[in-house]
Amino acid sequence: MASLFFTTTFCCMFIAAAAAAPPSPPLTLKLERAVSNQSMQQLSLHDFGRHQPGANHFTNFSLHGSYSIYEAGLYYTTVTLGTPPRSFNVMIDTGSDITWINCVRCAGCQDATILPVRLSYFDPRSSSTSSSISCSDKRCSSDFTRCNDNRCGYRLHYGDDSETSGIFTSDLLHFTTISVGSRTTGSVFG
Repeated sequence: MASLFFTTTFCCMFIAAAAAAPPSPPLTLKLERAVSNQSMQQLSLHDFGRHQPGANHFTNFSLHGSYSIYEAGLYYTTVTLGTPPRSFNVMIDTGSDITWINCVRCAGCQDATILPVRLSYFDPRSSSTSSSISCSDKRCSSDFTRCNDNRCGYRLHYGDDSETSGIFTSDLLHFTTISVGSRTTGSVFG
């Protein structure tokens, strides 16, 4: 009983001492720039140069669409994919990590839009350069990828309660610019 009294008294004294102690000053952390001012100036000059007329560091896509809430409120551009090349309209979505195109085997996909956009369906079998991305491919490693029959699939749910799902495919993306002419590059899309 004496030990219980001693323990209780000690705890009460410790709590009282802690409560009577002056409050500690707020913690102050020093903010340091991760990149030096000189490096920031170099980055700024590089960025400025990229935006100058005649800079060939980007490809101009013609952009179409509308921000009107009475329409779809989206922008789209036309890309050319595959061998032989075919044109497809794709939505410019800055809130998503992937660009997707409806495929011919698309179940339940819409076949019309309220925008004046022609919907075309990609057929991987009609492109000699098309291939599915396997589950072991390093590009198949994100939070929204899923594997099915060793093909890298995806499923994304958007804030407006719509969703998209499909299989990642690799194929040639064709670019045409005024200054360089036609070019192709490999690309992965859903």
